[in-house]
Amino acid sequence: EMNRKIVALRDSKVQLVSRFDAQIQQLQKIQQHLPPQLRLPLPTPPTLLPAETPERKLQCSRVAVEKYMKL
Repeated sequence: EMNRKIVALRDSKVQLVSRFDAQIQQLQKIQQHLPPQLRLPLPTPPTLLPAETPERKLQCSRVAVEKYMKL
């Protein structure tokens, strides 16, 4: 039960991070239309720490699979 809650929280953080990235891209487009003196620095986007996605360590890349197939 606890693991499911943790994974659900992590999944919601992943969604929030992607939405935040999309909003930053929109801000960049808007700021291009503003005069330089009115532009503000963009916020720093949040990131996921490697510890938040431990299952990625177990994923094989295509290159790794091709190496094993050559053995």
